[in-house]
Amino acid sequence: MKDGKKNIIKTNLILFLGLCVSFVATYLFIEKKQLRENAQREKENTLLPQKEKIGELQKIQGDHLEILKKGETFYFKDNNIPVDQQKLDKYFYYLTKLKIKEEIRLEEITLPLTLFVPEKTLSLEFQFEKKRLLFLIGNKINYSQDFYLQVNEIDLANDKDIKRRLFIVKDDAPLEGMYSEEGNEKSDNKYLRTKGLFLLPSNYFYDLHILPSRLQNKLATLKTIELKSYRSPKFLIDFKNQKTAPPPIGKSSYITSVFVDYSKELKNARGEDLIESFDKEKLKDKLAEMIIVDSDGETILTLWNKYENFSGPFVNRDKDHFLIKMKKDATLVFTLPLQSFWDKSLGHNPMRITLKKNEQSKEIVDFLIENNKDHIKRTLLRYKDQNLEITSPHEIKSVALENLLDLVSKDADYISVVDLDDNKNDFKKLAEVLVDGKKYYLKSQELEWEAISLEDKVKWHYSKGTHPNLTLNLEEYLK
Repeated sequence: MKDGKKNIIKTNLILFLGLCVSFVATYLFIEKKQLRENAQREKENTLLPQKEKIGELQKIQGDHLEILKKGETFYFKDNNIPVDQQKLDKYFYYLTKLKIKEEIRLEEITLPLTLFVPEKTLSLEFQFEKKRLLFLIGNKINYSQDFYLQVNEIDLANDKDIKRRLFIVKDDAPLEGMYSEEGNEKSDNKYLRTKGLFLLPSNYFYDLHILPSRLQNKLATLKTIELKSYRSPKFLIDFKNQKTAPPPIGKSSYITSVFVDYSKELKNARGEDLIESFDKEKLKDKLAEMIIVDSDGETILTLWNKYENFSGPFVNRDKDHFLIKMKKDATLVFTLPLQSFWDKSLGHNPMRITLKKNEQSKEIVDFLIENNKDHIKRTLLRYKDQNLEITSPHEIKSVALENLLDLVSKDADYISVVDLDDNKNDFKKLAEVLVDGKKYYLKSQELEWEAISLEDKVKWHYSKGTHPNLTLNLEEYLK
């Protein structure tokens, strides 16, 4: 009897679980179906048809602009200036947010069409591979944010074959900036924004990037970039192999992240204005030059300080007829020093630092450093008359060590080759610092600190303005 009850309970539990699984599966099926239907309605309610039906965009013509596609890039017809693809994408984002709320059949309208769409109104024409679409913006509806829009579909083979349709349209894109919720449902904010799409001037779309569009996505595969400026001799950057020519001095290595960061800065570097045509003879004070070599050949960018009586800086590309006006802080891609790509530190996150006044000194302070994300634990050892003393097994809060650690672990301002003609006995008079067992001599100059490795034949230069509190007085490290 008990076994029979257990079997019934077990059977009911299995049936219940099966029902739950069936319910969840049905719910997911219905939800997916609903999502597909919503996506389909979203497509059908969009003013711009799907690419499969009309093909690729070839031309945009408005009251203030005319843009043509050449190859993979859009250009202005009148001056052949390239279009900024990012701005064009943003422009189409707002166009795709114009949704059809309702279609009004023209044959059913008893009033003149001009009451909905004025005879003289703003227009935008889009030419695709298979057809042309002419948008005519109409009047706003008084009691809502919606407005009328007439769309004429024109057959490319026959200009007289025009299909005219009238819609009530809503703008689904959110408003940007600050606005009052009160009365916003009837405001004309979105209507005015849409009218603004029809009124945008040509220069809004000008591509002000200093790199031509064909190079903006090829930086990682470029052969070389050569930089030369008034600040430093020319050098080469090899993005693909992440190297420079000349290479780092001594045993210094490269900083991979700098190559990545520089390529991003170069890709995004852009001006703030553009001069459509200019006389190259009137450019003055050449500041820098960038020569980019890829599979298609060379592209030369030149940075100038002045054009005619106008202060720059300006950038011109050797194959273009226009001049780009730059912001001063955007020109760093031209003047970045060669050594920015090199690791110029004595040791990132060093584990042990030993400091003594000079080779004759018997007094030494020695820090064992345990680096981690939360804190730096130090055990201070002091050598005196060849005898080791543990000053404290606990954490030492030494301001002097903090300053020394800051200098050791940070990049130097620059590095240089040691002059081997210097008297080596002079170095024995200098303080020594051992970073993870590697010896450096510390030297105080008027404006900078120098760390010198005779082994690597390299000198690290640090500004005293950046490290004003560094001291070579050993007593300071014991406080």
